[in-house]
Amino acid sequence: MYRTVGEGEMEPVQGSRPGSARRLVSIVIPARNEASTIARAITPFLVDRTSVDLEVVVADGRSTDRTREVVQELAERDPRVRLVDNPAHVTPDGLNAAIMASRGDVILRMDGHAEPSPGYLAACLAALDATSAWNVGGLMVKTGETAAARAASAAATSPFGIGGGLRYHLVTAPVDLPHVWLGCWPRWVFERVGLFDPDMVRNQDEELSRRILDAGGTIRFDPAIHAVYRSRASWTGILRQYFKYGIYRVRAVQKHPSMLRIRHLIPPALVAFLVVTGVFALAVPAAGLVAVLALAAWLIGATVFARRVAGQHGSTVPEVIAAYACIHVAYGTGFWIGLIRFAPRWLIDRRGSAPVLPGRPPAT
Repeated sequence: MYRTVGEGEMEPVQGSRPGSARRLVSIVIPARNEASTIARAITPFLVDRTSVDLEVVVADGRSTDRTREVVQELAERDPRVRLVDNPAHVTPDGLNAAIMASRGDVILRMDGHAEPSPGYLAACLAALDATSAWNVGGLMVKTGETAAARAASAAATSPFGIGGGLRYHLVTAPVDLPHVWLGCWPRWVFERVGLFDPDMVRNQDEELSRRILDAGGTIRFDPAIHAVYRSRASWTGILRQYFKYGIYRVRAVQKHPSMLRIRHLIPPALVAFLVVTGVFALAVPAAGLVAVLALAAWLIGATVFARRVAGQHGSTVPEVIAAYACIHVAYGTGFWIGLIRFAPRWLIDRRGSAPVLPGRPPAT
């Protein structure tokens, strides 16, 4: 079945496969050093009884642990699993490698450290079929197996942690949003707006969402779609994660200025304020007092919000406060580094380009 998208242009409806009563769904998974979690990302799809044809394509970024071996063992037991190489090591290249190796009418993203709920695939397909959305996604259920991971899970699902970017954590009813976690797309979406942008080592899914919206598409959040996300296990891992988020927020804004929100500027403003007042305090003691008062206000706010969320994630108030500090300082510092790193791109190569999805490989 096809629909009209412009004068003389037609495209398949919601990933339908011409001449076939069953859709082929491609699960694409970028992975690097996910040996302890990758099987939990794949196995729920292999036992899913949804009446579609299925393939799982894992793009491994030259893992140094047993990720490749785990995937190969799964592939030996189930030929629907395939492993492809991602020599660039980073997520957008891995996603693109998996999509280009796929044959599906529908592309569904899963991450190597996430675990889909039972019925995840069926819920995604139902949301696509029930709407005209170009992408659908759902709830991120954050969890952790260490103290740092539990604290980060709590902090990242609190307004004090990441501001207004909470919608795909807490919304309880289907609604159109500017962005959803992971994602499930009819294949023709990538043919129309391009693949993931290799420039976006982080925030690549949000940048793709912006291109979908700019092309006139919609993005649907449905809480019936939900998966578990395992937060980084160490404090240094959390710092690195949010530091990179800050850096690549700058690159995303260069490409799409409309992606900038006030909440993105608060952590870099906090970092700049503390650095400036700290320097001035060397000559003007009153500046040090201002910095202390600002930190006290931050600590009061962090404590209030930490008390609300700590118990829900098996964490403690001090641990969640530490996670807030990691998120804000790392993101804010990364944002300033991004401004320096990508400064030339404000004038040249500002938008860059995402690769175009070629014709699909022949079915085997």
